[in-house]
Amino acid sequence: MTIRRFVSRRVAMLAAVSVAVGSMFGSAARAEDKPIRALLVAGGCCHDYAKQKDILTQGISARANVTWTISYDPDKGTKHSIRYTKRGRLGEGV
Repeated sequence: MTIRRFVSRRVAMLAAVSVAVGSMFGSAARAEDKPIRALLVAGGCCHDYAKQKDILTQGISARANVTWTISYDPDKGTKHSIRYTKRGRLGEGV
């Protein structure tokens, strides 16, 4: 799987999650709710990830109580790897 396809699938999945979270919690996040911890991994060629990371995180945070960890790589090449995918501990909350 190419990095572009990997990231595109993750962006689509994040968009779907944002719709689900928005419908579950209504239009405004309640301050007393425990925040959802989310990881957004973005970067590579072919899309404007610099703007997308801000648009996605701000839009979702306006609708749900989310604490973000953003891994953004400004490299526009097609042969780089994303640092979080090398750690192998994504499910452990790191």
